[in-house]
Amino acid sequence: MADYLNQEERMMFYDLWYGLLEYAGHVKITKDVKPEELKRLAEKVYLNPFLIDDYISVSDLDKREIKILESWKHTVRGTFFLYKNLKEGAVVIENHSHEVYVCKGLSKPLNEAFLYMEPPVMFKGTLLPFEKTIVTDGLNAYMPYLLGSEIKEKLKYFYRIAGNENRIHRDLKNF
Repeated sequence: MADYLNQEERMMFYDLWYGLLEYAGHVKITKDVKPEELKRLAEKVYLNPFLIDDYISVSDLDKREIKILESWKHTVRGTFFLYKNLKEGAVVIENHSHEVYVCKGLSKPLNEAFLYMEPPVMFKGTLLPFEKTIVTDGLNAYMPYLLGSEIKEKLKYFYRIAGNENRIHRDLKNF
């Protein structure tokens, strides 16, 4: 199992994601778009999830694409720790709830998106369901904090407890 989306999945994600953002902002996204503009458009969608239904109603989409878009009404936003890497994705722990997720990267493993920083790495971001897995929206903001041994031990504890209680989320169906 890969720790990032395959080419077909990635193409579908970006087609749907950019289509939704273009609809929300009444703009055409080009390769020169600045990350700040993408973040602004994404924020608009997150604050107005009805835009997803509006986009679906005016788009020529198949059932699979509609299901993916509808699932994006159920995101998890916040501050996270990328705790460790697994073959199936990165273990991500939410800062306040301490919920544990396994998250795939979009085009490369999630840890590579943070310039190969050694976990744990703290970041602000949004987790999105994508079929039977979890991804980020790719607009993560790395928080350059040096994390001490106390935080590392707490993250290890949260991960171990979640594993013992079978609460490691590999999808966002229950959110």
